[in-house]
This record gives sequence, structure tokens and C-alpha cells, in this order.
Amino acid sequence: MKISRDTSRKERAMPDRGGRHVTGCFFVLWLTVGCLSPAFSAEVNPHLDPAWISGKNTAAALGACRMTVVGASFWRDWMPIVSKPGPDGGSPLHVRVKLSLDNSAGEANKLSFRAAIVDRNGQSYPAPFRVLPNFRVLPDDVSRSYRTYDVEAKKAALSKYSVVWDGGLIPGETREVELATAEGPYLPAGSSIHVRIEWTDKKGNTVVVKTPDEPIKRTD
Repeated sequence: MKISRDTSRKERAMPDRGGRHVTGCFFVLWLTVGCLSPAFSAEVNPHLDPAWISGKNTAAALGACRMTVVGASFWRDWMPIVSKPGPDGGSPLHVRVKLSLDNSAGEANKLSFRAAIVDRNGQSYPAPFRVLPNFRVLPDDVSRSYRTYDVEAKKAALSKYSVVWDGGLIPGETREVELATAEGPYLPAGSSIHVRIEWTDKKGNTVVVKTPDEPIKRTD
């Protein structure tokens, strides 16, 4: 009986190695998934919580092209090192807006845009937005080999598959476009803003698309 009691105490004291092994496997899997993000993850904010993406859609039409806001996120960064800190120590405002451009019923067109950030008081802040490269349009075989390409081969692939969108739309095309800036105003975290995007087509027609009002998030 004494041996039995000692054995049970030993068993109770023994760590759950199987549980720790499973936990470790999940941790390694989590790290692996993180490392297997798209090859161009430098374009992605690593601190962006997907829950911040707006689920509210706003839309407008420019001729036969329908434009829909499918996601928007706003944040400022207070990480230990901020390259351009404002008076409060935080980074300039970062903004990303994802849109769907549906030209399935339209003719060939060429679009341009200008965007501004608008605060809760209606104050407008122009900012240098750019179109992010969309590497997801690359065929799987090209995407897998892209890292090994030389400079000229990379340029040829980017041009061939319109990874960097130049504003052109072909008849029947539906395209996802993401606009971004990291040089917005130093507005307080928590304040509500939206982005106003004015699109112009090749004939000079214009339309304004607005994102839903959302609070500025803070990352530390």
C-alpha cells in the first residue's frame, strides 16, 4: 500500500508531457502559418487585428463601373521606435481602404483618384495614398518562383499580370484594389474618421466614394 501511495503521488506530480507536446505543436504551427504569409508581407501591417476591418459596405457608380468599399482600417502606432513621432509620441495615421471595382457591364476605361481623410468635425486632410501591389493575381507557378526571378523577370511579371494597377479597366473586368497611406495626420486614437475618395474616368466624369466612419485604433 505504501508503494501504491508513493506511486500515485509521483504520477500526480509528473508533468503532463503529452499536453505540453500538443501545446508545443500548436505553437510551432502558429509560427509556421505566420511565416508562410504571402511573400510580400512587408506590405501588411503585422499589428492589424482583422476585427478592425469594417464590415459595412458603401458603394457608388461611375458610368457602368460599380465601386464598393469592402474594408477600411485606421491605426496609429506607439511601438518603442516610431520614425516620425507626433506631439503625443505616436506615428502618423495609417490608413488602408479595400475596394471592389466591378466593370463587368462597362467598356474599357482609365481611372484616377484622389483621397482625403475626414475627421468627425468635417475637417479634411489630404494624404498621399497609393495603390498597393496585388500579388494574389499572379498564377500559382509564378507566385512560387517569383523570389528566384532576377530584376528584369520580376518587372516583366508585374507588368504582364498588372500586379501594380495603373488605373486601367478592361471590358467585363472585376478587380480588387487596396489604397494605403502611412502619412496621415496625427489625429487622436479613438477619434472617428472616414476616407473620401474621388474617382475620375477618362471622360472626366467623377464620383465620390466614402468609407464608413470608424475609430482610429492604437497599436503598442
